[in-house]
Amino acid sequence: MSKGLARMKNPLAPDLDWDDLRVLLAAARAGSLSGAAPVLGMSIATVGRRLERIEARIGRRVLHRSAQGLRVAPEGELLIDAAERVAEAVTAFERVAAGSVSGAVGSVTVSTLETIATHLLAPTLAEFRLSHPRIELTIRSEARLVSLAERIADIALRVVRPTEERVVTRRVARIHMALCASPAYLARRGTPEHPDADLSGHELVTYLTHMEALPEAAWLSTRARATIPAVRLSTLAAIEVAVRHGAGLGVLPRFLVGEGLVSVFDGESLPVRDVWLVVHEDLKDAPHVRAVADHLAAVMGAAVGDR
Repeated sequence: MSKGLARMKNPLAPDLDWDDLRVLLAAARAGSLSGAAPVLGMSIATVGRRLERIEARIGRRVLHRSAQGLRVAPEGELLIDAAERVAEAVTAFERVAAGSVSGAVGSVTVSTLETIATHLLAPTLAEFRLSHPRIELTIRSEARLVSLAERIADIALRVVRPTEERVVTRRVARIHMALCASPAYLARRGTPEHPDADLSGHELVTYLTHMEALPEAAWLSTRARATIPAVRLSTLAAIEVAVRHGAGLGVLPRFLVGEGLVSVFDGESLPVRDVWLVVHEDLKDAPHVRAVADHLAAVMGAAVGDR
């Protein structure tokens, strides 16, 4: 959010401005000075001093300090709620301003999974740059779902259907899965005789225990029987690398098959993941955002489609 929107006068706190609210919100959201500091681009000491000055101006305690961090004081809850509403209004203003840009000029940030970014998007960026040399494109590879409302990203490609408000969503592809292994692993351990029913005795590469509800992990778990996974990892990209280097069998997108990965089984029982392209409604008609969104949709459709 912009620091340039300063000096929003309040008759009850005449010296309070938007930058003060930004500091308060960052500290309340992070729950600690150390968590707020990198978000604000300040040192921990500076954040602490700013909070003290802000609370002095307001005339009441907003955040309680303790060994466990920061928590919103009862008398500060209404202030934080009001600050959140101001933040939403500022974000809406910035989005409308960005949406009024004429022509495909501007910066666009895309959030998606590392596997999609690396294997599907990165190879097409040179072509995109030739068509849109005045668009500055940033691609964030991350497993978590980022908030478009907070302007962390302008566009997201997700395999979980969005539920947040004020976004425009469309399905651009369906990712079909395959049970994969490396040639080296199959030479060492052999190919499963009944991969759709029983993977007992094989080394399995899957997600962390708390991620077992993911469709790929659940499919593998039901066929593992008494087998304990050989490796647990937190991201699809890490699972891919481990399987590719012979750590065991893993469920991966079919578009990765080849390049040292063999499909052991790709039957209908395997999960299918829809890919959703998500844009905040305030930016959907901005030419530079629309150009990126159209490119992403075309890339996903061509590379994955509905296979």
